[in-house]
Amino acid sequence: MNPEGNPLLDKSEKEIHKIIQESNITVAKSFSDLVRSSLGPLGAHKIIIDEDGFIIVTRDGRTIFDNICVDHPIEGMMLELSMLQDDIAGDGTTSVVILAGELLTRAQELLEKGLHPSNIVNGYTLAMHEATLILNELAVAVSSEEKKILLQIARTSLNSKILAGYRDLFADMVVEAVLRTRDDRNIYFESSTGGSIRDIYLFNGMILENRTLVPHMQSSIQDPKILLLNSKLKLQDAKHRLGGAVDLLLEAGQITRMHMAEFAIYSEIVQKIGELGVNVVLNSRKMDPVAMDFFRKAGIFAVRNLPSENLRRIADLTGGKIISEFGEIGEDDLGSANSIKEEQIGDHRFILIEKEDSPVLTVMIRGGTKQMVDEVKRTLNDAIQTTIHTLEDRHILPGGGAIEVEVASRLRKYAYTIESKEQLAVLAFADALESIPKILAINSGMDPISTLISLKQEHAGGEISAGIDAEGELIVDTIERGIIEPLGMKRQVIHGAAMTAIMILRVDDFIPRKDLEKRKADLTKEDIKVALKSDKDVEDAYRDAVNLFGRKNVRDMVKVYGWESVPRVLNKWYGKEVHKPLTTPE
Repeated sequence: MNPEGNPLLDKSEKEIHKIIQESNITVAKSFSDLVRSSLGPLGAHKIIIDEDGFIIVTRDGRTIFDNICVDHPIEGMMLELSMLQDDIAGDGTTSVVILAGELLTRAQELLEKGLHPSNIVNGYTLAMHEATLILNELAVAVSSEEKKILLQIARTSLNSKILAGYRDLFADMVVEAVLRTRDDRNIYFESSTGGSIRDIYLFNGMILENRTLVPHMQSSIQDPKILLLNSKLKLQDAKHRLGGAVDLLLEAGQITRMHMAEFAIYSEIVQKIGELGVNVVLNSRKMDPVAMDFFRKAGIFAVRNLPSENLRRIADLTGGKIISEFGEIGEDDLGSANSIKEEQIGDHRFILIEKEDSPVLTVMIRGGTKQMVDEVKRTLNDAIQTTIHTLEDRHILPGGGAIEVEVASRLRKYAYTIESKEQLAVLAFADALESIPKILAINSGMDPISTLISLKQEHAGGEISAGIDAEGELIVDTIERGIIEPLGMKRQVIHGAAMTAIMILRVDDFIPRKDLEKRKADLTKEDIKVALKSDKDVEDAYRDAVNLFGRKNVRDMVKVYGWESVPRVLNKWYGKEVHKPLTTPE
């Protein structure tokens, strides 16, 4: 036996490449196994403790992957795959990782039979392109205004998450938000613990966690004229911006007048704003309490310290312009809304800016715990993303594993037209696709073998939409049942999984990152050798200096002042003679 326990010792280069390749596939399979049991509406949840010690209970693939520790580079590739899927399609993170793992499992079986990795890579590439063509052929075109289809897409997405029991309620909310904005960048989320899931609502406008802070300030205004500021409202800043509109004679001895000057400046500002009809001031920067009090007395609703990003969103909502100089304010710069008010929601106070037919919407999420609130937010965001992609792509596919079975069936027919070894890889690709409905059946409590046989029989008979209704534990026409998925999402699942599997199959070795500390020590040794050749015994002092100031800084010092400067600088640093002045060794 190898005393070092290293399986790569005493192996040929070919054997080393094979061991590393098998190891990579094993790591990828283990990564995909993390979420196999979470696929589908009846999938299992995972308990995660995040970096802050909070407990997360979820079956959302992206959430699971974002909170796991990744040590191996192959795990990093699988993690990037899930992130890319979520960024491009908004959903399907669990499916894409599972499919990548299954493709590698089938590839390992072919490798054991003696097939070369290049044949598998070529076969998988052919299968991926053919599968994409099949998906495009099977896709059903839908109108951009066909609300029924969008509702079904939203329900399918919600059905696999924590809101499955409320999918009809929240599908309506998701579709309404998507049809109103048609852009996920205009749909925002705010949350407050307390209440229940049924207290979640869609708000026409923006909800901001903030408050007025000034006692007795007006808390609600109808039909407001809104001034958006990005300007400090301080005495010196205000005086400068007014350009001397208020005469200040701060002569020696005029103490009273000096103190009253601040009030005069704020009075001038409030008067100038009031003449434009402004009754709401929203500022992203600080404002003096004195200025806030002047706003209160003038009946102006004022909020300070708003995040700049929120101020830009309010500008989009109200049609106002963000002003930096008071002298530039005009009526055309003001924004408008139906109402603005301060309101207590749960344990927090919020500013609510409401506007009918608003291009900006906010989902106010409620829940008993922070964990519940966070999970609901992730679920609704996935449903919104999926629905928007359907609206953009305008094509759908049957869900419930139906499309995987149909594509697998057609890939097998395509494989038999290939006369090279790549035929085996195409067949393996088809087998990997069928693992999705098989896992879905297992997680739903159905017999996977009989379910898959029944699905194949239905598809052989021309029932292209035959898939699994997990809740009813039945095989149904998924299009009629409303179990559908966007074409873009499914296309990205197949493409992303195939490309990742191909990339992993092409890896046959690791080039480890150089140990930076070891490299630094080696360079230091080289420097000391140079010094000793010059009859300069500087070893102890030089090592000490490198640890304190870094090798580059010490090398630069030596170039300018010579080796003798090293102990001299160190003694000055320590304030005593720690290193003897440099002498030539005997």
